[in-house]
Amino acid sequence: MNFFVKKYKELLIMLLPLCLIHANWYSSMRLNEDWSAMIPYKGYEFLFYNRGEAFLLTYLLTVIIQIMALKYPALRICSIIGHVFCVYCLLIFPIIFIGTYTHDIYSFYRIGAYVAVVCEILVIILNVFEIIKNKICVWGREREKYE
Repeated sequence: MNFFVKKYKELLIMLLPLCLIHANWYSSMRLNEDWSAMIPYKGYEFLFYNRGEAFLLTYLLTVIIQIMALKYPALRICSIIGHVFCVYCLLIFPIIFIGTYTHDIYSFYRIGAYVAVVCEILVIILNVFEIIKNKICVWGREREKYE
């Protein structure tokens, strides 16, 4: 079990926000032009909203690249790029698609969005550590060859 968690830790952290798919991810103040009530957007509503498919496709491609990076460590850089795009999609969604054009944009994020962003940033950090660890191992092996 410990080997499984150690090997697939990035993938498990990526899938953690799916546990909160029924939680509120965003909310909007727009309701019939009078801005009088909050409209909650749950995770599944966000994924299948007009252009939330962009996040869904980015997320699925990033999961596939992350799985491939387990066998081919050179793909970790591509995985980091995919995670950066996922974070971008999560943060830009209220501005573009819900119509929340205010100075206090962070009031529209809810627990699901925060957990997803934190998980994505954590996976980026873990991938960077793995890249550095692999480079140090390669440099150590090359140095041993010449000694």
